[in-house]
Amino acid sequence: MVVGVDTGGWEGGLLTEIVSGGIPYLRVQQGAAPAAYSEEPGHIAVVTMSVGPTANPSSAGAEAVSIAEKYHPLTVEVVNEPGNPYFWGSGAQTDQAAYAKLLEGVHTALLAVPAAQRPVELASFDGGYEGDSYGRTLIKDDPRLLELGLGWTVHPYGGHGSNAAEGNRARVTEAYAATKEGVYVTEVGWSTAVGQPAAPASLQYTEAQQAANITSFVNWARGLGYVKSVIIFIGVDYGTNEFYGIETSARKHKLSFAALAAAAR
Repeated sequence: MVVGVDTGGWEGGLLTEIVSGGIPYLRVQQGAAPAAYSEEPGHIAVVTMSVGPTANPSSAGAEAVSIAEKYHPLTVEVVNEPGNPYFWGSGAQTDQAAYAKLLEGVHTALLAVPAAQRPVELASFDGGYEGDSYGRTLIKDDPRLLELGLGWTVHPYGGHGSNAAEGNRARVTEAYAATKEGVYVTEVGWSTAVGQPAAPASLQYTEAQQAANITSFVNWARGLGYVKSVIIFIGVDYGTNEFYGIETSARKHKLSFAALAAAAR
């Protein structure tokens, strides 16, 4: 199982620091892929494509092939959180037809990449926003997606409930139950802004608790056998209370940095 960190658009020294610190893989955005590849070739687990609901599927496919050929990532993620209005138009369920067409266009194009170099195409199961209903509706409306050999992503943040420290593990098991394909956790994390309001998808934890939560989640996911990657969100703290980073905004390692490196072994 691949274990890594979402780099959040950072380039340069942070990427080298993460990999040299024992965390082997990076999730990068399409625009940051050139710098990431020049810094750390061979350590890119995910390149997330930046396309929207009006994108032409053939053009998106050509972009995916270019990413595969230039940067050799393990996977290409077709859109971050397509169920989230911030990333994908209105986020309405009606946009799922456009998303399905993009997935099919990328699949067709990637067939031109030799199998040994072909990245796994990742489709969002939970929409990053709408829960398991997103993927179930996507598959119901276009059952052919289950024939394409896709990987399916989830973002199982724990939210604000009583079991939040565990992450939303049901998101992971639901995705596998619905697809019977590999599940890729391309974001999960816990914020450490103790004393500040809860982050949108997380309560606040001490740095020791954050490290323990990461260790527990990675070990649990590895034990399932069908989870292909766990990518922790994020490299460096940002915002006023979204301290998800394994480093502080001053670039100081939290306990979670070493914990994640240990869990990755």
